[in-house]
Amino acid sequence: MNSPLSQFDIICVIPLGIFGYDLSITNFTITIILALCVGGFLLLFLFNNNLIPTMWQVFLESIFIFIFRLVYYQTGKLGLVYFPFIFSLFLFILLLNLISLMPFGFAVTSHLIWTIYFSFSICLGIFLIGIIRHKVRFFKLFVPE
Repeated sequence: MNSPLSQFDIICVIPLGIFGYDLSITNFTITIILALCVGGFLLLFLFNNNLIPTMWQVFLESIFIFIFRLVYYQTGKLGLVYFPFIFSLFLFILLLNLISLMPFGFAVTSHLIWTIYFSFSICLGIFLIGIIRHKVRFFKLFVPE
């Protein structure tokens, strides 16, 4: 590590090219896979539904209740359909940020292209769902009264 900013460099770990496409494994890819594995481990092995919960189960349930209340107070009963998506997105970004705080961790959320990709795809999904559900009335949301 030469400078404090070298944690933001994308380094090719395993070069891989298939049919002219660069599909190399980088530290960016490894960090995202690690966050998905840690999140899967947390949800599968520590969320047991025991009668007497463990410390980890209480911690995960408090995060679950926090996000559930946040979604419910902002969107009401009809918005709870989107709770699993919002909860998983919250946990994924939280785990990526926590992994980047570790020594020699890679800060995925500091890269502009990742932020643009996620925000663009989520906004596109919201617009498509809004147009499908509400047709032309959806655009009245953007016009002030």
